[in-house]
Amino acid sequence: MSSIEYRRLDKTSLATKLRTAVLPFTAIAISVLGAVPSSFGQNLSKEGFERVESLLREEAHFNWVDDAWVGWNGERYFYDAQDRLVETITDSWREDQWSTSLRVVFEYGEQDSLVRKTGFRWENDTWRLYQEEHFDYDNDNKLQRSTKSTSYPEDSFSWAEYVYRDWNAEAQRWLEMERISFDKSGSNDGAKEREIWQYDLSGNVVEYFSQMRFNDSEEAVWVNNRKRSYRYNDDGEIVEENFFGGPELQEDLHRDIWIHREQYAYQFDAGGRLSRKLHTQEFSSPNARESETSYEYRKDNILQSELVRLRRRNEDWRNHQRFVYEPGADGLPQIRVGEVYRDDEWQTVSRHLYEYDEFGNCIDFVNQEWELNSFENWTRRTRKYDVRTDLRDTDNSVNVENPNLSVVPSPAVGDVHISYKLPSASFVKLSLYTSHGRRVATLSNEAQASGIHTVEFSGSGLAAGVYYCTLKVDSRFFARPIVLLK
Repeated sequence: MSSIEYRRLDKTSLATKLRTAVLPFTAIAISVLGAVPSSFGQNLSKEGFERVESLLREEAHFNWVDDAWVGWNGERYFYDAQDRLVETITDSWREDQWSTSLRVVFEYGEQDSLVRKTGFRWENDTWRLYQEEHFDYDNDNKLQRSTKSTSYPEDSFSWAEYVYRDWNAEAQRWLEMERISFDKSGSNDGAKEREIWQYDLSGNVVEYFSQMRFNDSEEAVWVNNRKRSYRYNDDGEIVEENFFGGPELQEDLHRDIWIHREQYAYQFDAGGRLSRKLHTQEFSSPNARESETSYEYRKDNILQSELVRLRRRNEDWRNHQRFVYEPGADGLPQIRVGEVYRDDEWQTVSRHLYEYDEFGNCIDFVNQEWELNSFENWTRRTRKYDVRTDLRDTDNSVNVENPNLSVVPSPAVGDVHISYKLPSASFVKLSLYTSHGRRVATLSNEAQASGIHTVEFSGSGLAAGVYYCTLKVDSRFFARPIVLLK
């Protein structure tokens, strides 16, 4: 493989070595905005596997041009001494050089809560404000309201307000969020959108819906736009997603009508592994299109292949595409080969190459296409991380300042003892994942009082290998590796 042209590094090297953290960049958006989850498998990324105990520092994207990797987009992340994200910088490749294009600044209050997020664009050799977001809290530091305004380009303006309702003291979380937004740009004359998210006690979204209002007259009504509903099993795994659209006929716009468009249904085997995903489009039609993905695993619990088949409802299944994984010694995928079914045979079309650091973070991902009987480079993504220093420490004692996990013994043969200390009452989810990101057990999922907590579990039913015990305390994540022997 040819060497990379790291044209970006001179402009993006960080002047100060930053401390490590457990709160990833995306956790801020998820915990504050209550983002609706995407399809199942957030732990199994199509572009690699990211560990919660690492702090993302830099990310760069490249295209393969004239036998060399040429950058086209990059992100830099800056944190303060308390491991809080304080700034992001976006760089773009323009006119044969890296140019800074976007900047986002995060500000925090006295109780470490995000209170303001400000976005700037680099124009005419200066930073131009184009977006502001403010977060308001009550006396107990519970987020109650946030507002977001955007003015770019100059003839456009959008505004959004988030309101949080139905606080549950036991779960220590809001169970509903409403977003009202206004957008005026181009041909859009200023339509308003209302969105509602509803959550269960574990913080999972159970329903989301959107409605539109196209003017502010007294006769204007909220028109159903889209809706999603989610169903989970006892382990918190999503087992069903349903997607709905609003009325199609003009005379039905004022009616509370939802048309079932799509559904994702998930099935798990006795070991808690995802075994089948069924995606149905045009759900209400007798000729609905269906896509089935089945998952096969090796004896050591590592994902081996994905098979995708297609059909019209009530017709026979036909092969469509297949992905075959080749893991490394640690169980993480080193290679993923993509195939399509043509002319009654499987034909290779793509290959993904993964490289990891010692903690399982994907630091190099390459996408290749099969052309002229060989693999040709296509796109690439690289990442740089800071890894938490406490995870390098072999001392498993509990840190009283943060509820870091204690796992003893490790390596283990049989029973494993886990302990952690909560500085205050919190909602806790303790889970066990394989090295490739599949959850195999939920050890705790409940509100817990402050103090030291201990959990014991037996690894006798699991294959030997490296696992990760993750602790979610409200919106923060912690992790410890566990090595099981036989």
